[in-house]
Amino acid sequence: MVQYARRHIKKIVFILITIKSEREIELMRHAGMLVSKMHQFIKPYIKEGITTKELEQLNLDMYYELNNGCLKRFDR
Repeated sequence: MVQYARRHIKKIVFILITIKSEREIELMRHAGMLVSKMHQFIKPYIKEGITTKELEQLNLDMYYELNNGCLKRFDR
C-alpha cells in the first residue's frame, strides 16, 4: 500500500512541475528582487504596536515609488 501511494505521489508531483520560458524566469527574478527590496524597506518598521494594515500601506507606498507612481502588473 505504501509503495503504491509513493509511486502515485511521485507521478502527481512530476505532473505539477512545468518548464519555464526565459520570459517567465525573468518575471520570477524581477518579482523576487521586488520582494527582497520590500522586505529590506519594511524591516525597520516592524515593531510592537504597528498593525498589519499600517505595514501594508507602507509596502504599497514603496511599491508605487518603485514603479513610478503606478500599480504595475507583470505582463505575460
